[in-house]
Amino acid sequence: MSMTDSQLQSMASIAPAAKLAVLIDADNASAAMIAFVLAEFAKYGTTFVKRAYGDWTSNRLNGWKPQLLQNSIHPMQQFAYTYGKNATDSAMIIDAMDLLYSNKFDGFCIVSSDSDFTRLASRIRESGLVVYGCGERKTPKPFVTACDKFIYVENLVPRSGTPSIEADVAGPPTAIPLIGGSPSERPRRFRPINSPFFKGKNLPVDSPAPERDFLIEQPDSTTNGKRKRLDSEANSSARTKPRVSSPEPGELEPEQRPVDNQVIEWLREAVEARTGEDGWAGLAPVGMLMNRWHPDFDVRTYGFKKLHELMASTGLFEFMDQRPGEGKPIVKYARYLIDKDDVGSVDSRPTGIVSSDS
Repeated sequence: MSMTDSQLQSMASIAPAAKLAVLIDADNASAAMIAFVLAEFAKYGTTFVKRAYGDWTSNRLNGWKPQLLQNSIHPMQQFAYTYGKNATDSAMIIDAMDLLYSNKFDGFCIVSSDSDFTRLASRIRESGLVVYGCGERKTPKPFVTACDKFIYVENLVPRSGTPSIEADVAGPPTAIPLIGGSPSERPRRFRPINSPFFKGKNLPVDSPAPERDFLIEQPDSTTNGKRKRLDSEANSSARTKPRVSSPEPGELEPEQRPVDNQVIEWLREAVEARTGEDGWAGLAPVGMLMNRWHPDFDVRTYGFKKLHELMASTGLFEFMDQRPGEGKPIVKYARYLIDKDDVGSVDSRPTGIVSSDS
């Protein structure tokens, strides 16, 4: 059956996906997280090459073998020539340059938390190709800034992630009883990664309690000391409550945490740089500029899914939706509401803006 003209035009209008090569430093990457990492890279293009480098004769990489098969990753063997010296990095860099000179790819994805790949990322970008990096939050800043976009693997952990996945990222759990003890003494595998319950230091007293990732039995005084199981439905009203466009500062979901002042300043600068004559800045250009200036910027670090949700949580930005034309998608705009000379004043501001003294 032949295709119609409209179908052919529709196919022609689809831009080809970027061709990506994924190079994984198995010595400095999480095997349990690699499926999530590859899914993240799929947002930016099609991965034609997927290679993992390491000494596969070593027992340290046994956890990788099932992941190699399940995710169609080609293992690249590299023996350690000298004890204490890592030959994997050199092999990975040599292969990266071979792939670069093949002129078959539009970008590279480097999975590692090792700063030794900083120069490699810079060299690839000098050739006009895009570089995506992925590693843990401990990754040195030079490697992070050498990439066009850097993704922290902690942001890829599902909110309802299994303990085994979270334990692999956060470290091995300790044998501590589930009930009792301070939050810092509980096993790492049960900690919500971005929960303000564990990391927030300046949360309001009346902020909603976070949803727990585990169940705890508590004594019931009405049943003569019998215990009953509590579940997470106690916080269902907080989870299902729709988010308003401009929430007050501090009104965060359980998985969210306050945005620090440095990020707010970055957002203000990005909005001002993209503000037009009408005083509004398109949110899409603002997001692109933030990623260009700060490769590791990710709204998921703070527990949000969209940029406007993160900005709205600060109470310092106003938003406007506008439809460019009939049948076209709505475009969201933003503007900063507190001027440098007007900090601390709430006069003549739109509703919902909180002064810096609040």
